[in-house]
Amino acid sequence: AREDGLPHLEGPQASLLAAVAQGRAATAATLAAAGVPVDCGRQWQGHSPLHAAAARGDRALVDVLLHRGARVYAITPRGVVPGHLAAAAPGGAAALERLLDAGTSLQVRDRNAQTLAHFAARAGNECA
Repeated sequence: AREDGLPHLEGPQASLLAAVAQGRAATAATLAAAGVPVDCGRQWQGHSPLHAAAARGDRALVDVLLHRGARVYAITPRGVVPGHLAAAAPGGAAALERLLDAGTSLQVRDRNAQTLAHFAARAGNECA
């Protein structure tokens, strides 16, 4: 991994992951529209780009990725879906609302049987 926490990737997938990690929704939208896969695997600390956007609590990025086909049930090795991360993100209520509108269930559990509400409570959020 590099200093910024991103994996060493090259090409358009690296550009998409960097745009998401830096909160650059317009750049992410341009890359996705150009055909960069938005579900490019678990290449950022075990997360998809949608996980990264949700962890930022960034509704604009979540919108971009969902519009381009990102899966709300992309799952990490720990069983975490993007909704878990949005629930725990500071200011993540709008991103979580968008994920719920796209089909995420409030009852989805990670490998430790933790729901979105557990993630929110642990982070001190009341959004789930």
